[in-house]
Amino acid sequence: MKRKYVVIGIIVLVLIVAAGFAGRYIYKERYSDEMKKSLVITNGATTKFKAIGIAWKNNVVLQKTNKKDYFIPKILEIEESKVRLVALTEDNKLLKSDEFLFEQKLVDPDKPREVTIKNVMNQKLILNVVTGKSDIKVLKMPKEYKWEYTDRITGGNQFIKVLFKAKTKYAYEVTLHGKGGKHGYSGKTEGGKEAVVEWERPADNLQNSWVRLIKK
Repeated sequence: MKRKYVVIGIIVLVLIVAAGFAGRYIYKERYSDEMKKSLVITNGATTKFKAIGIAWKNNVVLQKTNKKDYFIPKILEIEESKVRLVALTEDNKLLKSDEFLFEQKLVDPDKPREVTIKNVMNQKLILNVVTGKSDIKVLKMPKEYKWEYTDRITGGNQFIKVLFKAKTKYAYEVTLHGKGGKHGYSGKTEGGKEAVVEWERPADNLQNSWVRLIKK
């Protein structure tokens, strides 16, 4: 009889633990503001940047955030084998690295690739991963552009809006990080026009968006 009670106790304990894990998973999926990432970027250099991202043929993606977490989200669906890291300085110079492997199809889909900017040498980004000379020509950042956030409150809900506008021959689009790890997308916009997107604001006053420049 005692053995029976022990077995029942173990089963109950297992069910409680399983329910706890399931609850945490459901909560994270429903309420977390995190987005799934394909690349995580760490700035380990002393140089401060206004935006960080990657470049490949005829494309540049830059992330602007008010936090220290730089990453390329999976929702951008970048399917390139090799890219260059790019970073925009406070005086609007776009620094570049040599190219490195960027694998969208990872061995572990839930574990993104990681890269760190070790330092800046001769206006070049030095990374902690293997790099090689590249024939990828990086698009120039427009000299005249506006990239700004605004907030509004409606019905007790907080919303964040991002606007990007540039004097350039390139097309561009902006993606906004929203509440619950969701995102808003402006659609491709012609140079000189406003690319705007709005979504419910994530926690911790997060301002996070990606601008993609596209050579037509």
